[in-house]
Amino acid sequence: MSIFEIDTNNGFKLTSGTINRVTGIDAVVINCQHEAQVIQGEDPFNQTRGMPNFDTVWNGNPNLIQFEFNLRRVLLAVANVDSVSNFQSEIVDNVLSYDIDINTPFGTDTVSGSISF
Repeated sequence: MSIFEIDTNNGFKLTSGTINRVTGIDAVVINCQHEAQVIQGEDPFNQTRGMPNFDTVWNGNPNLIQFEFNLRRVLLAVANVDSVSNFQSEIVDNVLSYDIDINTPFGTDTVSGSISF
């Protein structure tokens, strides 16, 4: 698998005007980060795809147990993710931050992200 590398703003990462490509575990981590950012219902062709953040984060008090369950489900659907483990989350100043380890045929790495509410 080979995909485009992204920067911290989800833009293409360039080197001397050329878009960088990544493979292996770096590609899997980027795919996981993208899938974790898809909001359920956002994909018009697959309304069940994505994270149900409205129900678990934005509507009332954040439900970290449901959020973890859904994030694990989403990440396990990514190609080359064998398992997920070590879920850590915290809420500080209306921002839910998370770190979760993914295990792949290429090794183990951490997927991190945050959601403001």
